[in-house]
Amino acid sequence: MNKLKNEIINTTCSWLSLGIPCITPIKDTVEAIHSIYDQVLFDKLAYVLSNQESDFDDWLKISEKFDEDNKAYNKMVKQLIYYINAMNETDLLFAFSNLLRAYKCGLICKNDFFRLGFCLTKLLAEDAQYLSNNISKGSIEENIYCISLSNNGLMYNRSRGFSDSESDAEKEFYSFTQMGKMLDKYALNFGNEERYNYKEVDNIIIQGVAEHVLKKL
Repeated sequence: MNKLKNEIINTTCSWLSLGIPCITPIKDTVEAIHSIYDQVLFDKLAYVLSNQESDFDDWLKISEKFDEDNKAYNKMVKQLIYYINAMNETDLLFAFSNLLRAYKCGLICKNDFFRLGFCLTKLLAEDAQYLSNNISKGSIEENIYCISLSNNGLMYNRSRGFSDSESDAEKEFYSFTQMGKMLDKYALNFGNEERYNYKEVDNIIIQGVAEHVLKKL
């Protein structure tokens, strides 16, 4: 456990030195980060990394062709830092951790990972929970959650003022977009096998997510 903790600290410090050059002197310990801002960012990064497999950094280096082009790896790390730093709620950080795991599993492509990750940076945890609780519904009458989610491309107005009855003539109805469904499957509820089916080859990884969720309960 201590070895894993040290690896997380070392990787977090390494990422921070890439994303924020002015704090390059950070080496091995949390105590080396002096400002509150840096401490909060460090905690966020450490939280996300603690929810990945121990070989995550090595995998990222390989996937970004670290040996052939360090710029690709550096760019990816910086983008991850920007996304993580933009999230200020633990539930969303947990969802982003899940999204990273889904990307590592090969369940989503890099472009979709970035799109869904960007959505998480714009969401409130309350809106994300609403999406999770209502994702199976085909049509929902307009409310504040629908408007917020539609602004982030996760729902769309399916009625545009049209309806099947006069009584509903003034009502607007919303449905979830494909991106909204993907966000639930690969981020908000990743590993929930009662709701979704995943590739068999990923069962071990997904089980790890499920076990982590159970620990939180």
